[in-house]
Amino acid sequence: MLEINNTTKNKLNLKIIELIVEAFLIKYHKKKFIVSLAVIGGKKMRNLNRDYRGVDRTTDVLSFSPVKNIPNTSNELG
Repeated sequence: MLEINNTTKNKLNLKIIELIVEAFLIKYHKKKFIVSLAVIGGKKMRNLNRDYRGVDRTTDVLSFSPVKNIPNTSNELG
């Protein structure tokens, strides 16, 4: 399953993203996983990087582990 949250004004090629995620899951033998992708702007990225990593600058990628309070997270990648 793929969830995409685009908070920017940029258009995304959803088909390409789906193909990339599918190829990744196939390559690493993951069948029933949830992939959640958030596309955010530089200001929001900087704030998240500062709040969660203590680094006050923007970055290309932030990744988070699954939320611990959600039951049955064994099928989620962080």
